Amino acid sequence: MKSLVLFVDSERADQYLNSIVHCVLRLDVRRVTFVHIAGLIDSPEGHGLSGRAMGAVQAQLDGLAERGEYLFTAGPDAGQRRLLTDIYASERAREIQALYRHCRNTPLQYNNEEIEYSNLRQCLRRIAQHGTDAYIDVTAIRKRYLGDLVAAGLVEGIQGLYTFDLTGERPTFEQPWRMLIHDLDGCDPSAFSYTNILNTPVYQACVRLVARRAPALRITIGATVALLVAVAVAAWYFGPESGAIRTLFAISGIASILSLVFVFMPPGRAQ
Repeated sequence: MKSLVLFVDSERADQYLNSIVHCVLRLDVRRVTFVHIAGLIDSPEGHGLSGRAMGAVQAQLDGLAERGEYLFTAGPDAGQRRLLTDIYASERAREIQALYRHCRNTPLQYNNEEIEYSNLRQCLRRIAQHGTDAYIDVTAIRKRYLGDLVAAGLVEGIQGLYTFDLTGERPTFEQPWRMLIHDLDGCDPSAFSYTNILNTPVYQACVRLVARRAPALRITIGATVALLVAVAVAAWYFGPESGAIRTLFAISGIASILSLVFVFMPPGRAQ
């Protein structure tokens, strides 16, 4: 079963709704999980944000699908509703309502999760086990913390971090429904892209460098440990002034230096 993991940073529903509709209707996603990283920032939303964001998205989706109305979830009009028939022609309003009803009626598993910042790598490691069947969405995460997810994803083997990007005209917050997928996808060409930000030549080169360096690093560390054990055993058996002991000390020193080289010095250019 394919899943979508949304890292949430606010209760504003629209940014999550776009990704959900796209992934459910286009990418065959059937499980949606909202994840809030507690302790990532000093956020006024506090603990439980993942559950509130999930509720806001479900309320927005229900309103669009069942009553054909848009719910303002931010700004001075927060809490107010606007009928689609007041914005679009009747036929277009029905088409939009049918789109969201299709998504709403698709069997989905909704979950939410609060994780501590210190457990971020563990969370990504668990998600990475699903490979390409898991879409990790970082559309809403604050950009200053995106580096944490990219770095942890590299170490834990994450294959994709996805973002729902607007590619058309500048967004209009006075008419927020114009930034929902039904209007963005109605343009020719489409006014959005769902992009894997890890699918770049530089990132892929870094992945290859890490993969190349890791086996050599494990070998040198293992050799260093084995040599140190051999030195300890030989010193006990032959005595500390033995020539063999001095030789083993020299070899273990070289192995230790090589370990540091693999840690701090980049290997040759990846092809």
